[in-house]
Amino acid sequence: MFEILGNDFEITANWIVDRPSFYETFWLVDGTLEHKEKIYPAYIYYPCPSDVKVHLDNTKFEILAEKIEGLDYGDAAAVTVDATKVRPKS
Repeated sequence: MFEILGNDFEITANWIVDRPSFYETFWLVDGTLEHKEKIYPAYIYYPCPSDVKVHLDNTKFEILAEKIEGLDYGDAAAVTVDATKVRPKS
């Protein structure tokens, strides 16, 4: 489990145009992703609590980054973020 302590960006998006009340607010936390000794800029994407958030227990997070050639499911990768913005929670 983890806890978001701060974010770099907060964005609200209306994903369905004809349903103006169906929106999602999410945070982006700046960081990096390391894969095969190369480092890429990346963001943790964190949907705030809402009707569309599906992972309520904060055990999963998503990474937004440029396409990383050669990165496949099951590969090892390391994500680094500022410890004042994200912390593990037990």
